[in-house]
Amino acid sequence: MSRISFEQVVADVASVAEVPSDSISRDSRLIADLGLDSLGMHELLVVLREHGLVIPMQLAGGGTWQHATVADLLDAGVERRET
Repeated sequence: MSRISFEQVVADVASVAEVPSDSISRDSRLIADLGLDSLGMHELLVVLREHGLVIPMQLAGGGTWQHATVADLLDAGVERRET
């Protein structure tokens, strides 16, 4: 399975956050910059999982979701293997 691309993550984030994809960068904060609330965050995690990227509840390095960025999604994600 190939690694999910940055472009796919941006497309998913844009769809859930209802913002233009060209307004999203690696440093865009999911809550503060893109306006996701807890329901939006849950929806995003479900969509990413459907595309093969599983995000653990705890971010890498002990980071919190309050300040999580698009880059954090890619860094924290674990590719789901097809069984």
